[in-house]
Amino acid sequence: MASMGNSTRKRLAEARRAAPDANGPDRVPAMTGRASVVLAGPNQLLLIGVKQVLEASLRLHSVKPRAIASGWRAMAGPYVAFFSLLTFLGCSDDHGSQAPSSEIDSVGVTVMDSADVEIVTVDARMLDSLPEWSVAREPSLTIGEGVGDDPYLFGRIVGALRLQSGGIVVAEGVGLRLLFFGPDGVFRASVGREGEGPGDFMAISLWRLLDGGFAVGDERLNRITLFDESGTLREVRTGACRSEGDWSMAALGIPRCYFEGVAGDSTVFWAGTRYAEGPTLRPDVVTRYSGDVRFLAYDSGDTAAVVDSIRRADHVRISQLPPPGRVGAPFLWSFQELFSPDGYWAFGPHSVAVGESGRFEIRFRETAGRLQRILRIVRPPEPVTEAHVAAIRDAVGTPASMMTEEIGRKYLDEVDPGGLIPFFGALRFDIAGNLWISEYVPDEMLVIASERRWMVFDDAAMPLARITTGPLDDILEFGDDYLLVRERNELDVESVAMYSIERE
Repeated sequence: MASMGNSTRKRLAEARRAAPDANGPDRVPAMTGRASVVLAGPNQLLLIGVKQVLEASLRLHSVKPRAIASGWRAMAGPYVAFFSLLTFLGCSDDHGSQAPSSEIDSVGVTVMDSADVEIVTVDARMLDSLPEWSVAREPSLTIGEGVGDDPYLFGRIVGALRLQSGGIVVAEGVGLRLLFFGPDGVFRASVGREGEGPGDFMAISLWRLLDGGFAVGDERLNRITLFDESGTLREVRTGACRSEGDWSMAALGIPRCYFEGVAGDSTVFWAGTRYAEGPTLRPDVVTRYSGDVRFLAYDSGDTAAVVDSIRRADHVRISQLPPPGRVGAPFLWSFQELFSPDGYWAFGPHSVAVGESGRFEIRFRETAGRLQRILRIVRPPEPVTEAHVAAIRDAVGTPASMMTEEIGRKYLDEVDPGGLIPFFGALRFDIAGNLWISEYVPDEMLVIASERRWMVFDDAAMPLARITTGPLDDILEFGDDYLLVRERNELDVESVAMYSIERE
């Protein structure tokens, strides 16, 4: 067994001593302040007034999805009430029997080496007693208040990064510009425009680099542009996926690959999808499609070297015909199958993390592809029950869902309990190299999740903390001690806000 540092072992030992006794009382509260669900013994759930809680919350909070005047951190009443319920339906504090003692040591973590691959095994029971980080209730900086003139009035924010100087660069989707602001939030400069020339963009995604600069990924041009901190263009790269097909991906039955992301060491990654054949879509029929397989590759000279692959979640489509007497094209509903495992990857400073949520295992690879570490969390799967499906059914047709009641019930009537809840729902690296793993949430067509629950692991895959944030789609950057987020006011005008992460 590899040795752990004294500080890490001490922290894990303290967390283990604070963990609830697996042989303790049969009935324990799920979490302070969340009264809608109480855990009652191993893998049992006692639901208290689920429908009443949801209905009362909807009466008290008449708001539109993603148009919350009180800000990102406030987390919008009805969605919080429902998502809190859903979280506890899917995640029990009782994690069942402990793994064999040969796998888990006295502090709940084992580190072993196997063929030069480090395997970190974590007993999930200790995760509930990790330090609880929190997001500050008020932002320390806000850029763009929805008033005034350009450049403070944003049309559509598609990214933001905090620079080493403390300034912030914001990617504006309308006009495709990079807007630079000082640490005080005052506008400094604008770079770029819509186009195909050097320094122009047809699409923008921002990626932090270890040298202090950043990269702009353009998935439409399949091009990467590197800038220094001041916004000076340093290099334009095309890469292996600039043309139709590539021998390394075509051999896998993939006709085309696309830009996917950039690691902190400036390694560029591409992805291609091998699509599964599916049934013919028929009007007003719930049609299911098996998940596609996605391949991840890094740029290696004139070719793309495949690193790993994942299977995506199964998909559902419903073609809804216009109402009788109306003329028009059918409306297509398309969303992930409820409780279907999905595949994820995330790009860090020096590595990429890959995992599929059907099992609690994350693979850490160096950016050149070598498997470096495997994180395994020992927790028995949680079965899907009638209560889980009923909770989703109560949400559709309300502001807590994007789906109409008619379509939602048509689909949910064909969802059978008996499957398993995915172990996690997303992967993200912060700028310090810590990996954030979120709990599973359904497709937002079914439920609009206004908060995310995360487990944070350090760059050696050791558990650090747990934290609850606002919506994942609005988090623009995971910093070392802050989050950059997109906020919207009551008029849906966007701004960038920086919130401190408060640690125990």
